Amino acid sequence: MQLAFLFLLYEFVGIVTNLVGGCLAARTGLRLTLFLEQWAGVSAPLWGAVVLAGVAGAMALTLPPVSARTVSWASAKGDE
Repeated sequence: MQLAFLFLLYEFVGIVTNLVGGCLAARTGLRLTLFLEQWAGVSAPLWGAVVLAGVAGAMALTLPPVSARTVSWASAKGDE
């Protein structure tokens, strides 16, 4: 049942995307719309890399203090 709803959501998002693209093409012209679509397709992996680098940087800043606290807590508990 969940898989069926996933496919319904996929189809609904496709319909909305086509409507938005059609309205954009009607207002700005087909040439500009196709150029923007090409630019979005090329830049999407680059933005994904930027987001991934940000997540990796946040993890690098967050995990060392957490692991240091865990090690100090475990060693203090072992001394008792």
